[in-house]
Amino acid sequence: MKTILKVVKNKESNFTRWISSLGTVIGLVIILISIQLFQDVNQLLNQKETSLKEQNLIISKEISQLSFLQKEKKGFNSTELKELEAISNVKDLAPFESCNYKVMISLGNQNNGIPGFYTLAFFESIPERFLDLKTDFYNWDTLTKEVPVVLPKNYLDAYNYGLALSMNTPQVSEDLIKKIRFKINLEGNGKRVTYIGRVNGLSEKINSILVPIEFLNYTNEKYGTKSRKDFSRIIINVEDPHDEEFTSFLKSNNYKSSENIQKDSLVQTLLKTLFSYQLIIALIIIIQGLLLMLFYARILVQTSKQDVQKLFLIGYNVNEITKAFEQTLWKIYVFIFGISILLTISIKYIIACQLVEKTNIDISYFINITTLLTWALIALVFFALNRWNIKKKLRMLL
Repeated sequence: MKTILKVVKNKESNFTRWISSLGTVIGLVIILISIQLFQDVNQLLNQKETSLKEQNLIISKEISQLSFLQKEKKGFNSTELKELEAISNVKDLAPFESCNYKVMISLGNQNNGIPGFYTLAFFESIPERFLDLKTDFYNWDTLTKEVPVVLPKNYLDAYNYGLALSMNTPQVSEDLIKKIRFKINLEGNGKRVTYIGRVNGLSEKINSILVPIEFLNYTNEKYGTKSRKDFSRIIINVEDPHDEEFTSFLKSNNYKSSENIQKDSLVQTLLKTLFSYQLIIALIIIIQGLLLMLFYARILVQTSKQDVQKLFLIGYNVNEITKAFEQTLWKIYVFIFGISILLTISIKYIIACQLVEKTNIDISYFINITTLLTWALIALVFFALNRWNIKKKLRMLL
């Protein structure tokens, strides 16, 4: 074996060897990073999809530029509700019930430091099973003058970070606003009444002032000025917001979702397509690197042609000579696959740190098992193909 190694090493070309290995390292790092990032992005998207599983979505109709010319408002009728309900992906739905009278809310008491505040309002109601917080709506009855109300959380944010700062008024915490009482003045059908409102909770999902359905039905009957025709919005519970049948139905009927699920689906498709192209490019690079290595091995055998033929004459076989050539390539293999995995780990760590620092997106700092298995598989393919390549070239010299 020492004799064979001496013959082979004398024929090595260091320049050709390291140029070939450097190109392979670059290609291998690109493909490993591509696979790793592809998995990370998929994991993030799957986490988002999981968080949206069995999600409550608010569906409304698109309003075009010419909608103001139409006398009839765009709402959902009973037929359209049944069409939505018939979709297999839809588990449950309910329309937003709305008030048919004028609502004025007044808040403030200069004696306790709360500035005076008056605004028109609009009440809606949905079944409590669709709310993202616990309420005591079911406890309201017609003899009670105090009404529990659910406000959108962005209303409080708009006040604290907008009006309070610009008007130099006190900011209000969530706990404090639940303790404040305010007047609800209703007017309609030639009648007026005043209720006392209290904030029962703040909703992050529903951008509407919600009241108990019993209160809404009771006040609509007494103070309502018109009969209800259609529902302005619908809240639905779906198994998967990205279901193809569901999203196609929304698009074909010009319905829009509060979660903008069509846009999310498009973003996912674009990201997956981008990474697919990146994987293809990386595969092309790694194949080029492999071809360079195969070419280098054949050159090494060819330059040792006369010495190899002499080795055959004195009794050495193909397998023994192949092992000798493989030992000369061992350093190259260690360089290629050792450097590539170290660079991949380093790059992944840097990317993870930058994502956390700049975008607050948290992904693993380390490569996962799939990337490691890919690295090992490529290494085995390299070894196997180079062995086959060397043996084939040696048999041609027999």
